[in-house]
Amino acid sequence: MVNWVEAQKPLLHWLVRRAGLRQQTVELDPGTVISFWVPKANVTTKKKSSVCNSRKEEKNKAAVVLVHGFATDGIVTWQFQVGSLADRFDVYVPDLFFFGGSATNDPDRSPTFQADCLAAALGRLGVQRCTVVGFSYGGVVSFKMAERWPDLVRYLVVSGSTFAMTDSLSSATHQRLGVSSSAELLLPESVEGLKALLSAATYKKLWLPDCLLKDFLEVMFTNKKERAEMLEALVISSQEASVPHLQQERILLLWGENDKIFNLEHAKNIKEQLGEKATLKIIKKSGHLVHLERPCVYNKCLKEFLVLVHPEETGHDTVAEMMNWVEVYKTLLHWLARRAGLRQQTVELESGTIMNFWVPKANVITTKKGSACNSREKEEKKKPAVVLVHGFGMDGIMTWQFQVGSLVDRYDVYVPDLLFFGGSATDAPDRSPAYQADCLAAALGRLRVRRCTVVGFSYGGVVSFKLAERWPDLVSSLVVSGATFAMTDSLSSTSGSASRRWPSCSSQCLSRESRHFFLRQLIESSGSQTAFTGTSLRKERAEMLEALAISSQEAKCPSLQQETIGREGHPENHRESRPPCSPGETLRLQQVFEGVPYAHPS
Repeated sequence: MVNWVEAQKPLLHWLVRRAGLRQQTVELDPGTVISFWVPKANVTTKKKSSVCNSRKEEKNKAAVVLVHGFATDGIVTWQFQVGSLADRFDVYVPDLFFFGGSATNDPDRSPTFQADCLAAALGRLGVQRCTVVGFSYGGVVSFKMAERWPDLVRYLVVSGSTFAMTDSLSSATHQRLGVSSSAELLLPESVEGLKALLSAATYKKLWLPDCLLKDFLEVMFTNKKERAEMLEALVISSQEASVPHLQQERILLLWGENDKIFNLEHAKNIKEQLGEKATLKIIKKSGHLVHLERPCVYNKCLKEFLVLVHPEETGHDTVAEMMNWVEVYKTLLHWLARRAGLRQQTVELESGTIMNFWVPKANVITTKKGSACNSREKEEKKKPAVVLVHGFGMDGIMTWQFQVGSLVDRYDVYVPDLLFFGGSATDAPDRSPAYQADCLAAALGRLRVRRCTVVGFSYGGVVSFKLAERWPDLVSSLVVSGATFAMTDSLSSTSGSASRRWPSCSSQCLSRESRHFFLRQLIESSGSQTAFTGTSLRKERAEMLEALAISSQEAKCPSLQQETIGREGHPENHRESRPPCSPGETLRLQQVFEGVPYAHPS
């Protein structure tokens, strides 16, 4: 099985390289190495026992060092900040010991040891002065570094952290979060434990499939013995604790208003103890993971501070900063789909009408000398065909991203884009679900699919019902989630006229700042190949919604000849933003494909 978290790391590394950073390992002593992402121009090479900088520029940019927290390595923690800063500043992203590629055989596990080694490694990289940005555990390390190495650390930014984790502060935090120890919270052993950590660290409850959380556990929570020792070394007695004497002229405390781990009252106490040199900025509607929950606001506050203390640094936002992360995620999905054995195929039905599919690699159709030649003709027996029909929110592969990998081993999976989604389009004026169904049936015929199980979600469920009714020889069995036979005027009224309000709702979303960075980029994705209504297709999709609604008098129960029909959800409970089914529910689909009827609990 593909580990989805591990699979995304090459893409993330590619993005960081595109932003101008490269990986660099610094060996401090035999057995002690620290891994960094550093500016490409500042990569060091060792020649004749001396460190030579490959950068020929007379003047370097101001250096910014991003120090991660306890759950993930540097580049995963700061993935939304690197691109935003790389144009104006020399960004350095280290991995602390026992995270990423950093390790040591020294028994010292204290934040002080981390700080001293990080300072030494930055010296090896030629960094003489820098601004250090620390988050959570990385904030503790950053405070130590600023105190012990004032000539290196010129300015300091800290989020969701403390000077030192005293036993009294640790006890109060554990009691507030309902855990017995820091290890119970920060070193989860199960999916439920990881959910508890995410709940404590975020303002809004996140929905993530259990399989993705399991993958995250496997990839991110390694070196547990050493990390447990780090947590033990982190706690000191209240009698030993003192306010550090910091010589930095300016310190920014950048805090999530709803941080449950180090709450706002704690941030205000730190500000009071540091005095006038410190500024506390509060980001609303965010928790401990403020830099991930509200990256746009966080980046704005961080850059304002950096430009204030480095007025000589000017420049424009980079392509990396403006990169649409939904488009990046789609690139990853396409790579994963190809790895699962699918390939893109475009079927031209007639001039001006084309449908885009993801199809099994072995079933790709090529045209030679005017005839269609199937590369799989030599096989005696094909797998059963399964067609996944998406809803109105997103295209096929994004809608069914959690189902494809689960099904491809036993079935020939086909994922079409309906007309005016993904790469499908037509110049025909018909916008009805029946027309979508007829075009889909014709395209499947061109792909030599003779019998199939159709799985439809939401709007795709309406199309699937039409497909099953009008093409019974093609559709052998049917699975529908959160849909209806037809959107009648009475049903539309009782469901809040959702179908009629959707275009105006999406327009309102486009005109206001979204609270969530990823969702905003999902909505603002431009062009005809993107997730929601790009400006070029809003007119056609609005016409589809109009054609979807029919009068109650015209509606009738379709005469379906399929012997097996699976059903999930109810129209009145449907929400377009919810995934059609979680990976765990895919088993129910498999039961239907194998001829086992699935009866809904209702």
